[in-house]
Amino acid sequence: MSGLRICLMLISLGLASLFAQSNWTASQVVDFVRKSAKSSPDKDVAEYLKKVTLTVRLSDNELESCIEAGAGPRTRAALMVLLDQSSGLLMAQKPHSASPEIAKPVGPPPPPDEEKARVLEKVTEYARSYVKNLPNFTCTQVTKRYADASRTGKYRLDDTVVENLSYSDTQESYKVVSVNNTPTTKSHWELGGTTSAGEFGSDMAVLFDPNTRTEFKWDSWTTWGGRRTHRIAYTVLQSDSSWNIEFEKTQRTIAAYKGLIYVDRDLNMIMRITRESVGLAPDFPIQNVKQDTRYGFQKIGEREQEFLVPQESVITSKTGRYMVKNETRFVLYRKFGTESVIKFDTADDAAAEPPPAPVKKKD
Repeated sequence: MSGLRICLMLISLGLASLFAQSNWTASQVVDFVRKSAKSSPDKDVAEYLKKVTLTVRLSDNELESCIEAGAGPRTRAALMVLLDQSSGLLMAQKPHSASPEIAKPVGPPPPPDEEKARVLEKVTEYARSYVKNLPNFTCTQVTKRYADASRTGKYRLDDTVVENLSYSDTQESYKVVSVNNTPTTKSHWELGGTTSAGEFGSDMAVLFDPNTRTEFKWDSWTTWGGRRTHRIAYTVLQSDSSWNIEFEKTQRTIAAYKGLIYVDRDLNMIMRITRESVGLAPDFPIQNVKQDTRYGFQKIGEREQEFLVPQESVITSKTGRYMVKNETRFVLYRKFGTESVIKFDTADDAAAEPPPAPVKKKD
């Protein structure tokens, strides 16, 4: 029955011939997602993307184009895998214009240097006051943890962790509720596997702390959430970093990192932060750690005032022969002191492969 549904989907999209190919270009992936994201089941779109091998690198702009087209959570996860797998490939060559003197510019021109400086000043002010302006609240953190023993991007679900996350007086605390719907008394850092903290402002505060000496540079314009957005690149040297990556409580390192910050042009608010480890020692068990945290507006409290808070975060890394991935969603925001427990249905997910060696990452 499911095979019939997929077949009909392909015919309706007029893309049956495309799926005969196992090697796709990045533009073919974008075209497929744009045409299918809103008309076909998210699960089916993601399954087809898992069969794709890219011949050129998928860029951040192309990924964002897919997300803007309405890619669902499973499709976004499959796209993140393609982005990671194609990182070592060359970008597609743009055709040369026959008449370069009349070539049309793409997008608005970069702002003048004075405007770039003003943007950096505004976003620094915003980031340094962010944690102070958040109310005390509680939310439910649902983390689906995956592993891939084949290192081909075919992740299998390992477990689903539900936690109550409390934010009070600028401090985050975690209470593990269940693992795979089974109650547990383990603490956040006793879960094993890949765990993280800091998405609710401490990571942002450290990034913009003068002692971190982060190097910021205006990168480009982009569109995020349908709005014009500044994309700011940054780097943090290992000597200034506090990003602690730990393996099985036996080995740890402080990692240099780089990433991008997405700042709404009109609001001067941070909508997304990416982070990627740089220069980890080849003999360190964990390699190529990436994190992508995305923010959205959420009503909290009796007056239902809106605050910009994390909505989802994805962490990927490589450990020995395993690739691991955490997909975390933050839901059920409520006033501090209100408890709530949810169950996360995993019945339709594929059985997990043997779990990877325990990995811990914390700040």
